[in-house]
Amino acid sequence: MAKHEFQFEHGLTFGKGIDAEMQYDVVLRELTTGDIIDAREAAEKVIFPNVEEIKTGARPMTVVSEVQVGLELARRQVANVGEIQGPLTVAQLRKLHPADFEALNNNLKLFDDALAVAEARGRVEQSSE
Repeated sequence: MAKHEFQFEHGLTFGKGIDAEMQYDVVLRELTTGDIIDAREAAEKVIFPNVEEIKTGARPMTVVSEVQVGLELARRQVANVGEIQGPLTVAQLRKLHPADFEALNNNLKLFDDALAVAEARGRVEQSSE
């Protein structure tokens, strides 16, 4: 499984009180099919119709927030931040400094793009045989 490493500028706190230490070293990993399924399920929300809509036959429906899917995928793709083992929680993502959150997103994109190129190259090489 491919990995990608980088460092946060500001870090993420590990531990509490006087034992708290900042963690900077980030390791990303490839997403699995299970990660993708779990992220989509976590991003689902059931919307219930109001009383007037029920009178017209409206039923509850499930919607998926693409923003939430993105957050769920991102947190699952973090293998670790120093001593903090992934997946991260959404609460941990919220604690990131904006510059570190941007670095995470940029590195996720770089890693995903590199994996896509490698995957495409593998397909081309296989198809030419």
